[in-house]
Amino acid sequence: MRKLKIYTAAVLAMLGVASSDAFAATQTATVDVNLVAIAPAGSITVNGPIDFGTVVVADAAFTANTTFDVNVSNGTPYAITFDAGLYISATSGNLRNMMSSTSALAYYLTGQGTSTWDIGVPLNGTGTGTVAQFPIYAKVSFGASLPTGSYSDTVTITLAY
Repeated sequence: MRKLKIYTAAVLAMLGVASSDAFAATQTATVDVNLVAIAPAGSITVNGPIDFGTVVVADAAFTANTTFDVNVSNGTPYAITFDAGLYISATSGNLRNMMSSTSALAYYLTGQGTSTWDIGVPLNGTGTGTVAQFPIYAKVSFGASLPTGSYSDTVTITLAY
């Protein structure tokens, strides 16, 4: 029996395991483990209206623009979508309408270059934790028969993250 105890103690010593008999005293301590979970943060800010100003009714094409800023937490996926505006011209594609009191004027929204802001089609990205700025252009063309008046529309930009 004594040989078994010595043998067991030797094996435990080789494995780095010591019996509690080998120590005169023990102390314990605790460590707290904490985590605060927060929802990803995101914001969208439009930096002004898209304003064509005053134009003379003639066969013409005009472009006006503004920008909008998106800020989403680093590593968080997001999607930006544009609705059809107040005066729905279509439920898909990129054609929208501005309205005066009596007439509609079709226009398109685009991003930089040839990209378009199609109705309901998301622009997907991943947040960096810093502001990303996106240009938005409105393009309109009309003929000399366009009735005079003030035309407007409101398009909602949605940021989902």
